[in-house]
Amino acid sequence: MAPAITTQPANQTVTDGQNASFTAIASGTPTPTYQWQESTNGGATFTNLANGGIYSGVTTGTLTLTGVTTAISLRQYRAVATNVVASATSNAATLTVNTAVGAPQIATQPANQTIAVGANASFTVVVTGSPAPTYQWQVSTDGGAVFADLANSSVYAGVATATLALTGVPAGLSGNLYRLVATNSIGSATSNAATLTVNTPPAIIPQPTNQTVAAGSNVSFAVTASGTAPLTYRWQLSTDNGASFSDLSNSFPHSGVTTTTLLVSNTTTALTGNLYRVIVTNSVGNTTSNAATLTVNIAPAITTLPTNQTITAGSNGSFTVVATGTPVLTLQWQISTNGGASFTNLTNAAPYSGVDTATLALTSVTTALDGSQYRVVATNNVGVATSIAATLTVNALPVITVQPTNQSIVAGQATSFTVSATGTPAPTYQWQISTDGGINWANTPTASATTSTLTLPATTVWFNQAQFRCVLTNSAGPVTSSAAVLTVFGAVAVSPTSLAFSASKTAASSTLNNPTPPQNVTVSFSGQPTVWQATANVPWLLITNGDGVAPGPFTVALDNPNNVIGGSTTLSGLITITSNPSSNWAAVVSVTLTVQQTLSAVPIGSFDTPTDGTTGAQGSVALSGWAVADSGIARVEIWRDVLPGETAAPYQGAGPANGKILVTTAPLIDGARPDIEAQFAGYLQATRAGWGTFLLTRGLSSLGDGTYTLYAIAYSTAGPATIVGTTTITVNNTYAIEPFGTIDTPSDGATVSGSLTVTGWALTPGASCTIGGAGLSMSIDAGPLVPVLYARARADIAAAFPGFTNSDQAGGTVWLDTATLANGPHQISWHVTDSCGRQSWIGTRVVTVLNGSQALAAPSGSNVSPMSGVVRWDPVGVSVAGGESTWAAQTAAGVNVVAINHGQQIELHLPIISGATYAGYHIVGDEWRGLPIGSSLDAQAGIFAWEPAAGFLGSYNLAFVTMGADGVPQVVQVRAVVGPSVRVLLDGTPTDVQQPYQLTGWALDLLAIEGVGVEAVQLWATPTGGGTPIFVGVASTGTLRPDVATRYGSQFAAAGFRVVLDGLPSGTYDLGIIVPLTATGSIGWTSLTRVTVD
Repeated sequence: MAPAITTQPANQTVTDGQNASFTAIASGTPTPTYQWQESTNGGATFTNLANGGIYSGVTTGTLTLTGVTTAISLRQYRAVATNVVASATSNAATLTVNTAVGAPQIATQPANQTIAVGANASFTVVVTGSPAPTYQWQVSTDGGAVFADLANSSVYAGVATATLALTGVPAGLSGNLYRLVATNSIGSATSNAATLTVNTPPAIIPQPTNQTVAAGSNVSFAVTASGTAPLTYRWQLSTDNGASFSDLSNSFPHSGVTTTTLLVSNTTTALTGNLYRVIVTNSVGNTTSNAATLTVNIAPAITTLPTNQTITAGSNGSFTVVATGTPVLTLQWQISTNGGASFTNLTNAAPYSGVDTATLALTSVTTALDGSQYRVVATNNVGVATSIAATLTVNALPVITVQPTNQSIVAGQATSFTVSATGTPAPTYQWQISTDGGINWANTPTASATTSTLTLPATTVWFNQAQFRCVLTNSAGPVTSSAAVLTVFGAVAVSPTSLAFSASKTAASSTLNNPTPPQNVTVSFSGQPTVWQATANVPWLLITNGDGVAPGPFTVALDNPNNVIGGSTTLSGLITITSNPSSNWAAVVSVTLTVQQTLSAVPIGSFDTPTDGTTGAQGSVALSGWAVADSGIARVEIWRDVLPGETAAPYQGAGPANGKILVTTAPLIDGARPDIEAQFAGYLQATRAGWGTFLLTRGLSSLGDGTYTLYAIAYSTAGPATIVGTTTITVNNTYAIEPFGTIDTPSDGATVSGSLTVTGWALTPGASCTIGGAGLSMSIDAGPLVPVLYARARADIAAAFPGFTNSDQAGGTVWLDTATLANGPHQISWHVTDSCGRQSWIGTRVVTVLNGSQALAAPSGSNVSPMSGVVRWDPVGVSVAGGESTWAAQTAAGVNVVAINHGQQIELHLPIISGATYAGYHIVGDEWRGLPIGSSLDAQAGIFAWEPAAGFLGSYNLAFVTMGADGVPQVVQVRAVVGPSVRVLLDGTPTDVQQPYQLTGWALDLLAIEGVGVEAVQLWATPTGGGTPIFVGVASTGTLRPDVATRYGSQFAAAGFRVVLDGLPSGTYDLGIIVPLTATGSIGWTSLTRVTVD
């Protein structure tokens, strides 16, 4: 049975200090429980009571109040009776508490007080009562839980009066509560508690400290301040040594001007000597910090380099530099006596003085110093700068170091005589001949008679016993060499005089299959037999029994040829049979080898970006390279090594991926590498040799940041797979600030049609920055940005990136109607901008659109339409990554040269021709193809836009054609360079060499306006065991390289270089070159190979 109130509580009236009670009786089965409630707002709301203080029996039928005061007069009380069936609430009864006649009453309550530390304060009450009450002030230091009587002291006075006075109030009293208890013989009254608030002025500990930094770096000044909150901060600057200060604003290079830490970014020397201080303010007042000084030092720089000096032996000379930098530089001149391989410090001892000044003086120079190199090292506490070396040339009379030697040859052969001499300046040469035993001499009429080597082609017996000498002359006088005698002998015969071999092999294999068996060649003599020897000029011929002292045969067999790459090929070689001087001359056997390709080769290729040893990788990194195989490439996969302590299980199985972890598959991109297509034109699918992908470094492993070795494994369509390249990168996302993410669908290389859903996700570091609804956008082929619907639920991203803002709603979705696109390849790109203005290009997908029965658009490898016309010389506007537009540099042929990196968009503004429209082409060899994937052309406005995806790398020759008013096509030529512009390649990969050893290769800068863009090629060798790099020498440049011209154009045909490795101590070295560039004026370092020198 539900409870029912059978007896309601009645109103009660009592006197201050008396007890009171309320009773309610309720019926019900089972017996109900009671809960008494109280209302202090006239019955508007009620709250449950608890036993304690003046209340007892709060869960019984009778509520008892002990020692009531007038403070609770007119409060209402009711009971709630409850059992398992229901509950019932009684009527509310009112308690009236009358004041006892004559008892103390607080007529005026004490008020809260707020003062500054050290000031005075007082609390006052007005009390009535008869007889007159006594007073006692009390304090609570725990928020009113407990009050204690006060006594008069150094702080308190009037503790037994109506006014409590506080003198010189310390900060420790802030928050105390004060009340008065008034008492007479009739009763007592307690006032409300009043709060004392003590505000303290700001205090700065510690003070900002002086800062010294290098130019270009960031620096901060920080303080810690105490005092009553809120505190405000205002940083100030003095540029007049503290005479005056002015407030700073948040504008470059200053930020955080209203915070505890002032940041000065990208410091320059113009800021050196600036004084910075902060003013901290609160409601009490303000305080000003000490001023801290900013000193910006400049690293040493050599502004005027020492120049080569030529002097005469015995005279004086000097080398001078101009060096800048702060603080004051120390200078030290150094000398190298080994061609720049090593340098040692000079001291002020003859013939040197001024070794620690800007001018090094040399007194009474001797020829012993000829060829010495001098450089200066400028040092301060910021860094070190070393000048280039200047060479001292000391002129002296020629000295013959190598005399010409006697020569014995067979008639019809060529021969030469060589002389070596020292002398400064370099001597001139004049060879002479004597046919009468050295009595009379005449200048030889041959073309080489004025060089150090006299060459005599196709000699006859007429020259037998002739003598030759050389007269060397310089400004110091002539010197004549000793005479050398030429002995001319008169023929060896071979049969057969030609050989033909054949074999089959895979394009990149080192093994020949089904070779022609060995063949014999017979040596005979028309006169007296003599010692003979047969040698081959190619490594793929193996000669057995190749020497003798009488007529007889030798055997020729095939050895595997080196570097036979590609399809079927024919190689040529020569075997030369030479004999000791006699009545015989050399004989030659020509050899041909025909190799038939069998299309089963493993792929070849390269891992181009990022370069090996890249550090500080953050966000998305462009991986790119190339791969080809004679049968075509099926796919390229990116793998990595397992990290120490990693729990992920690596792949276990056959092939090069064994023991590694798969990272991603890098798509092959049509038309991405025209340079590789030109080099391997005979390969299947050479137009899609380039591969690339954007790697999200935050997802490499669960261990996060670290050093990763990545492997590019290419799989040929015939089956074989191999590692075509590796690179090592160090990932550091700890301090990354740019947004990141990726596109999930569609996959790279997918074929799509109809309505396409593009999904992905994006996040941004830091709690203060977010990606709003318009922060994520998409572009098609570098076209206009369209918004992506953001804040989609992504539980997988929330799990992978805990703690990031909005990580549980990081997803994005956008719908694309592919019918609006032409059939063929298109590039989808996602861009993200967070609320802090930070931007990233977070990924691309290349898809093939195929709607209905329409044919695909022409692929990159097809010849669209050859064009010719008048080259327009109008400037082309260039804007990169939305930056300010500039004019493109032009070559002498009218080619506009522009540069762009992965993750950027380039926009070209073509010359405006009234009423004309443009057509765009990508020129590869002699083919005019469609524009690269990922680009678009506004034909009417003449605006070309391109966002090169990972995989595009190198030089792209573009042409934009429009019809002139005279009906003649007008052609705007553009060379777009994607990624690093410097290309350096060494021919072959020597590992163990004998000195002297000639290295050849090529070097160029694709941004060059004329020539190959490389001013010089310097070879250096760094010992692998540690030590100072050794300068080997300057390469001979300008060698014609038709292979380079095929890849990059005729402008770069003379990119070849050759340099001799000589004079190095035995050991293992990392070889590299320094290449000063013409276009940018910079100097680039490129590592070549590691060699062991015997």
